[in-house]
Amino acid sequence: MQRRSRWKVMVGIGLVAGLVVGAVLLIQGAQDDARWRADQKEQATQTYTTQTAQVVAPGIWDGTTQVSPVDGMVMSYIPGGSFLMGSDSGNGNEKPVHIVTLGSFWMDQTEVTNGMYLQCMAAGACSAPTRGSSYSNADYADYPMDGVDWRQAEAYCAWAGRRLPTEAQWEYAARGGLAGATYPWGEGIDCTRANYWSDNTCAGGRGEVGSYPANDYGLYDMAGSASEWVADWYDE
Repeated sequence: MQRRSRWKVMVGIGLVAGLVVGAVLLIQGAQDDARWRADQKEQATQTYTTQTAQVVAPGIWDGTTQVSPVDGMVMSYIPGGSFLMGSDSGNGNEKPVHIVTLGSFWMDQTEVTNGMYLQCMAAGACSAPTRGSSYSNADYADYPMDGVDWRQAEAYCAWAGRRLPTEAQWEYAARGGLAGATYPWGEGIDCTRANYWSDNTCAGGRGEVGSYPANDYGLYDMAGSASEWVADWYDE
């Protein structure tokens, strides 16, 4: 689970993110509002273009980790910094690319596994997933937990003493310190670096967490594998 709909959990400095959009009088009407929105997008694009070199400076990981006493998850200390969030070549809701600055935080190194989630169920803090049965098979204990909705993911986080990352924190961590790169290793799908499938490009299918190389923040499967939940409420 995580990546808007997959989930590593994290602890640390919270972030309140939002857009300062100003007040628009209702009497301006739809045309003026559309013009205002276009102006905001243009300003954001200009800011991205002119300030990139000055303010985009992702933090460099020094290898600091800690282990959760609740579920045994290893976490990386993600250093604060600035990065380019979004994509100019992706879906419309990923545009425009904009600069985001974050403080430091902790992030799980892997997706929550079936075995970890079973601990939460045994403690009475988590409910059974909405689909799938392999989570209870010991042979799949180290596979990423799947079929869990957002509230179940949130309940797991509360039990583990952590929380879901914001979308900005997730994307920053997923990029692994590479400014503007599409994937944690750079550009282009690489079947040796991610559990990925699309038109038979790579093998695909689920595998044990940590089966592919970690990114430069020590995080695994930030591209490919299961989808992951984040804390933010999505609204176009």
